[in-house]
Amino acid sequence: HHRGLRPHAVTNVLGFSQGITDYGPDDESFEAVIRLQPGDLAVHHCEMIHRADPNTSSTRNRRAFAMVFHSQSCRRDEQAHQRHTEVARQQHESMGLDLD
Repeated sequence: HHRGLRPHAVTNVLGFSQGITDYGPDDESFEAVIRLQPGDLAVHHCEMIHRADPNTSSTRNRRAFAMVFHSQSCRRDEQAHQRHTEVARQQHESMGLDLD
């Protein structure tokens, strides 16, 4: 997280709509494996790079819950919010999801 926000692009992973586009071997050398057990909680800074390998189970889903906290003085950028909402809608449609 010390390097600041990295460039992102849309991925095809439902629920994780963006991925870092310049992630490479230098980043991989700093990875630390943290194995969570069912019911465990992971908390991190919003600029902390984090990832999970694919769920390989044919019988169990991986469920996640995310919360974002903002300071009281935070104000939403309405144009950025609308762009994000549209990208998410397009991603869901491309994956065959009906959100209505």
